[in-house]
This record gives sequence, C-alpha cells and structure tokens, in this order.
Amino acid sequence: MTVPFIMALGVGLSAARSDPDSAEDSFGLVALCSIGPIVMVLLLGIFYHPSDAFHAAAVVPAIRTTYDVVRQFIVALPLYTEEVLTGVNMGILWGEGLGESAFRWLLVPIGAVIGYYIVKEEPAVQILNQQVEDLTSGTASRGMMNLSLSAGVACAVALAMARVLTELNIY
Repeated sequence: MTVPFIMALGVGLSAARSDPDSAEDSFGLVALCSIGPIVMVLLLGIFYHPSDAFHAAAVVPAIRTTYDVVRQFIVALPLYTEEVLTGVNMGILWGEGLGESAFRWLLVPIGAVIGYYIVKEEPAVQILNQQVEDLTSGTASRGMMNLSLSAGVACAVALAMARVLTELNIY
C-alpha cells in the first residue's frame, strides 16, 4: 500500500515543479519506491537472525469422507472468511501442506509462477517501465523490461524455494 502512495505523491510533487528535471526526478523516485523495499528485506534477512522464533504446526482433523470435508468447511468458513480476504492464511496452509507432502518439489515452479505474475501486475513496475521507455525513446521497451523483471523475480523465488527445500546456501 505504501509504495503506490509514495510513488503517486512523489510523481505529483515532481510534476508540480514544472522544470526540465522533474521527469528525471519522478523516474528516480519510482525506481527507489520499487527497489527500496526489496533491498530492505534483503538486508533484514542478512543481519536479523532471531533466536526466539517459534512455529507451532496446526492440528489437521481426520478426514475420511466427503461429508467430513463439507462439515469441516462449514465449521471453518466463518473463521477463515476474514483471513481468506488477505490470502495469507490460505497461502501458509497450502505451503505447509505441500511442503510436508511427497510433492514438495512443486513449491519451486509454483513460487516461480507467483513471483512472475506479482511483478507483471505490479503498478509501480508498470509506471517505472513506461517512464524508462519514454526516457529512452523506446530503445528499452516496456514489454522487454517487464518480461526481464518478471523472469528475474520468478528465478529468484524459485531459487528461494529450492533453498528452503534443500537447505542450499545461496549466498
């Protein structure tokens, strides 16, 4: 939420300046809004190592029939309705379930697909790509930059998933 807000605020302020450098300033601001959170998360992962982190596995009820599935669904529906709106809880449950199954290797391509489409649809990235295309007079096309960024994030997420599954040191 903060990236689009800060980006819109900065682009509006630089447009209000109406001097020759305002387009370059908004380009830099969009770049900082796009790369800043990524760099901060990377730095957090490098320097922050909590020793008191705790995770408790959820208890999964025994399911034997379709009736059990429907009953569990109806019982849990009110509880999970709010959480499903954000998608976080379901993603965690699916990830845990898949991560504990024999098909846990599917996390690698699933993560890659999710990473690809998150970047492909991110408004801040689209604006940045448009500004780069405008500033380079089409030499660096918006479509190629979007494809490159999406593919790069897809590879990074796939590598992160492989690291989680294999405990591979990617540094």
